[in-house]
Amino acid sequence: MRMPDRLLDEFPPITKTEWLDRVKVDLKGKPIEKLTRISESGIPIAPIYTAEDLPAGVEKSFPGQDDLRRGDNYHMGVSHLGWLVCQDLGATALADFATFVARFEADDHDGRSALRIVLGDPFRQAFSATRAATAAGGLLIDEWTDLEAIVAWANSKAVQLHIEAGDAAIDFLDSGLLGRISGSLDLNPLGYGKHGIADESLLTAMLPRIATVLSQRKVRDDFNLFTISLQGLALTGADATQQIAYAVAMATDLADRLGKFGVTPQDVFSNIAFQFPISTDFFGEISKLRAFRIVWGRILEAWGLQENPGKYTCLQGITAIANETVADPHVNLLRHTTQCMAAAMGGCGMVILPAYDAQYEVPTDDALRIARNIQLVLKKEAYLANIVDPAGGSYFVEHLTDAMASQAWGIFQEIEAAGGWYTYLQKDLLAPILTIGLRKRMAAVRTSAKTVLGTNHFPNELETMHPQNAPVSHTTNSAILGRLETLGDLWGIANPELESSRLAAEFEAIRFKMQEYKGRYNGIQNALLLTHGDPLMRAARATFARNVLGSGGYLCTENAHPTDLQAAVAAAVQLQPSVIVLCGADADYIDQGSAWLQAIHAALPQAIFILAGKPEGWEALKADGITEPVFAGMDRVAFLERLFEQVHTRKEARP
Repeated sequence: MRMPDRLLDEFPPITKTEWLDRVKVDLKGKPIEKLTRISESGIPIAPIYTAEDLPAGVEKSFPGQDDLRRGDNYHMGVSHLGWLVCQDLGATALADFATFVARFEADDHDGRSALRIVLGDPFRQAFSATRAATAAGGLLIDEWTDLEAIVAWANSKAVQLHIEAGDAAIDFLDSGLLGRISGSLDLNPLGYGKHGIADESLLTAMLPRIATVLSQRKVRDDFNLFTISLQGLALTGADATQQIAYAVAMATDLADRLGKFGVTPQDVFSNIAFQFPISTDFFGEISKLRAFRIVWGRILEAWGLQENPGKYTCLQGITAIANETVADPHVNLLRHTTQCMAAAMGGCGMVILPAYDAQYEVPTDDALRIARNIQLVLKKEAYLANIVDPAGGSYFVEHLTDAMASQAWGIFQEIEAAGGWYTYLQKDLLAPILTIGLRKRMAAVRTSAKTVLGTNHFPNELETMHPQNAPVSHTTNSAILGRLETLGDLWGIANPELESSRLAAEFEAIRFKMQEYKGRYNGIQNALLLTHGDPLMRAARATFARNVLGSGGYLCTENAHPTDLQAAVAAAVQLQPSVIVLCGADADYIDQGSAWLQAIHAALPQAIFILAGKPEGWEALKADGITEPVFAGMDRVAFLERLFEQVHTRKEARP
C-alpha cells in the first residue's frame, strides 16, 4: 500500500463546531462557557482553537514580511547565534571588578555576551563614602575614569554594556563615552518629572542636548541611546496590551519632539531599545512581543520606514520584577526559565535574566552563573535559537497575537487623541488606569485566582527565611526599586501602592511576621488539619487548607486518626496547635462535626477553629467554636492577617 505524501491527508477535516460538540459531550452537561477565562488585558481565552481562528492570511506569512508578527527579518537571530545573553554584574565596588572580569572571561558565553550594570541611583551622588545606598547587583563608581576602564575592557572583549543609570543617564550625554560604548543606556526623556509631576521644562532643557548628540553622530551604530522600559509600568498595573501601546506612544512622542530640533525619525527609532518585562504568562508573553511588532510595523509604515524594519526594532526581554519572590526564592529559577523561553520564542534580540536572589541580596557567584546557564541551556541544548518564530502557526498564539495587537492599537490611538504620551501624563489620564489595573491584579493574587507558585500555592512550610531576605518593599538599598518609585510618583501612583505591587509581597510580609514570633511563642506556627469523614473530601479540603495556612507561615500537620476521635484528641493535645481546621465533606460537618469540635475544643480551648469550605448553614458550627470558614475565592491575605492577630492575642493572653 502506497503511503500518502502527507499522513494527515488520511484523516478527514474536522470543523471547530465538531470539536466543540465533542467537548460538550465530555463535560457531561456542564456549560462550556465556564471553560473560557478572561486575560488580565480583558481578552477572552477560549478552551479550544482551530485553523478557523487563524487571522486571515497568516498561514502564508513569513518573517520580515507582512505585518512583522513573525519577525523583522527573515533570519532573525538564527544567523548570528540567536539572542544576546545578558547577565548582571554581581560586584558592588570597582575593587571587585578585576575578579569579576577573570571569571567572566573564563566562562562560556557562546560567542555573544552582554553585561548589565545597574549604577547607584542617582549615579552623580554615588561618590559619597556611604556605600549602603548602592543597588543589590549594582556597581559603585567612584570616578568617571573607572567607568572608562570598564568600557575599554568591554570593547576589547566585544562585550556589550547595558547601563542603567536612572536619573543620571542624562549625564552620559556630556561624558565622551557614548562614542565608545556598544550596548544601551536607560535614557528616556519622557520618564523624568519634577517633584513627581510631568514638567515640560525638563524636556525643554534635555531635548536640545540630545539632538546635538544625535546630529553630531556621537553614538555608535551598535548603541541604543534610549531605552523605553516597560518594567515600571508593568509593576504599577499596566497589562500586556497597555505595555505595547505605552511603548509605541513614548517612541512616537519622542520622535515628534526631537523632530522639532531637526532630528530625523530614522535617527530616533534606530536609537531606541524597547525593554519588555516578561511575566510567567508563557503564551501571553510570546503573543505580547509578536503583537508589539504588528503595532510597531504600522508606526514604521506611517513614518515611511517600512523598508528596513530590523534597523528600527530592538527588543529586549527582562524578567518581570512583579513575579519575583523572596520566600522560597529558588522557585524564581523555574520562573526565569519560563520567562526566558517566552522572550526567546517571542523574538527578543537580548534577554536579561537577573540572579534568582537579586531581590534581597547582592547576587552570589553561583546565582549569577545559574542565571547565565539557564539561557545557554535553552540556546545550546533546547535549540530555541535555531528556529525563526517557533510559535508561528499556533492557532492559539496567532489568534491571541491578533487580539492583543488590535486592542493595543486602540489604546495607542486614545493616547494620540489626548495629545501624545507626555500630554497624556500631564492630563493625569494614566494614573487612574494603572491604579485600577494594579488593584485588580493584586486582588487576583489575594484570592489565588492568580497563582504565585511557592507563595499562594504550594508554599514551602519548612522554609526559614533569613533576616536579610526581607521583601523588596522593606528594602531601601535597591537602585531599581528607587527608580521605579520615582516613576511611580510621575505616573501618579502613590508609594504604598507601588510597594505592594510585587505579587508575593503581602503574603511574604505575613510569613516574615510569623517567623519573627515563632521564636518568641513556642508552637505559634503549628496548625492541625482535623480530617474526618469522607476520604476524598477530607483529603481535598486538607490540601486546600494547607495551601491557605502555609502561605501565612503555618506548619500544617494532618490528623493521622480521621476515624478515631479519641486518638485524634490525644494527638492534638500533643501537638498543641494554635489553629485547627476541620476538614471533611459538607454532610460530615452536619452529622459528626459538632462531636469532633466539642471534643477537641474541650482539650484545646486556646486554639482557633476554622472550617474548610463554606457549606450552607455552616454558621451552626459557631456554637462549637468555629470562627470562620476558608473557601475558594476568599481574600486570603485579609484572612491571614485576621488569623495572625487572633493567634498572637491568645498567645499574649496566656500566663
